[in-house]
Amino acid sequence: MILILIGRIIEGTGVGCSSFSCPLYASEIAPTNLRGMLSGFMQMTVVAGLFAANVVNFLIQNHKWGWRLSNGIILIAPITIMIGIFFCPETPRWLFKNKNRESAEKSLQRIRKIENVTAELDAIANAIEEEGNQRSITELFTTKKMLQRLGVGMAVHFLAQTSGINVVFTFGGIIYESILGKGIVSLLILSSANMLSTIPALFLFDRLGRRKLLIVGALGMVVGHFVAATLYMHKILKLLVIL
Repeated sequence: MILILIGRIIEGTGVGCSSFSCPLYASEIAPTNLRGMLSGFMQMTVVAGLFAANVVNFLIQNHKWGWRLSNGIILIAPITIMIGIFFCPETPRWLFKNKNRESAEKSLQRIRKIENVTAELDAIANAIEEEGNQRSITELFTTKKMLQRLGVGMAVHFLAQTSGINVVFTFGGIIYESILGKGIVSLLILSSANMLSTIPALFLFDRLGRRKLLIVGALGMVVGHFVAATLYMHKILKLLVIL
C-alpha cells in the first residue's frame, strides 16, 4: 500500500509538470492558425489515454495479473515521451527571450523546415517587446486588473476540478457498479464519450473562441451531473422501497 501511494505521488507530480509544460510548449512552436488546436491537444491525449486504459482494464478484468498488467502497459507512453523529449528543439520564443535571435532563428528553421523565417521571427520579437520588462509576481496580487485576470483564470481551473470529474474516473467503476451493476462497462462507455466529445472542441477552439466553448462545456457538465444524480437517487429510492 505504501509503495502504491508513493507511486501515485510521483506519478501525480509528473502529470502536474507535463500538464503545464506541454500546452505551453505546443503554443510556442505552433503556427498561429493551429495554436488553439495544438494547445488543447494535451487534453485529447489525456482522454485518449483514459479510454485506452479502460479498454485494457476491460480486456484483462479476469486475468490473474489484472492491475499489474494495466500499470505495466502504461509505462510505454511515459518512456516514449522521456526518450522523445531529447529530440525536441527549444522553443524559438524562449531562445529569443533568454539567448539571442540567431539561436531562435535556427530553432524556428528546424521546426518549420524552411530557411526564410524572418517574418515569424519578427512577430516573435514584436510580441516580446510589447510584453515589456519582467514584472514582479507580487503585482498579480497587488494590481487590480491583474488580480481580476488571475481570479478568473484560477476560478475556471478550480471549478473544473470541483466538478468531480477526477472522482468519477477514479471511483467510477465502484459508483456505476452500485448503480447499474456493470461498473467497468459503464466506465468504458463514459471514457469513450469523453474522448469523442473532445475531438470537435479541437477544431472549434479557434473558430468559436474559448469563452463560448467554456459555456457549452459548463452546460454539458450540468446535464451530466443531473443525469448521474438522478440515476443514483433512483438507486437509493429502490433500496428504500425494499427496506
